[in-house]
Amino acid sequence: MKGNMSNKNEIRDLLAQFHDSRADNAMPLGIDMIEQMRGKNGGYPRFMYKDGVNAEMVTNKGQEQALAQLGYRRNYSHQAYPATLYRRNMTMVKQRIGDSKEFEDVPKFPDHLETIIARDEDHELALKTARTPKDCTEWVSNVSEVPEVDYGPTQSPEATIAQLRGQIEALQAKGAALPMPEGAMSKQERQANRK
Repeated sequence: MKGNMSNKNEIRDLLAQFHDSRADNAMPLGIDMIEQMRGKNGGYPRFMYKDGVNAEMVTNKGQEQALAQLGYRRNYSHQAYPATLYRRNMTMVKQRIGDSKEFEDVPKFPDHLETIIARDEDHELALKTARTPKDCTEWVSNVSEVPEVDYGPTQSPEATIAQLRGQIEALQAKGAALPMPEGAMSKQERQANRK
């Protein structure tokens, strides 16, 4: 054992003499590594495409020819399907927060964003025209089209009432006339009704 250990130490010491100081530097990012590999390997690896099937990577001409016989080709053609559809599902949020009626602690994104995969155009049409559940929005094709959620007031009703009373008093102190809602009584009318 000692002999083996000393040999390992000798080897390590020997390698340390030839240590390249550049090895202490961090390795650069492997930018375009696939392109570099293609340059060295006659254009491989490359992807082969077939409609309705995931792309396959080939690493040599034999694999490429085998996939070509199965209908794969080098050129990619855009496929609209399968497509992802999105909608808000507030039922999911309500299940998470339980009996609480407050939405303040609920993350705004993406916890109540539901997704589904439409297999083809007919499936997408069926999803978009189906009856929408009560607490959900309609399915849309782009996540930016999903309507924002109205979380309602972010403060208690008492705080909102106090804030509005303060605004009304400030306007009254300035002498501004407040429009009265239809059917509402003025302060004088309320006092007269009390007597």
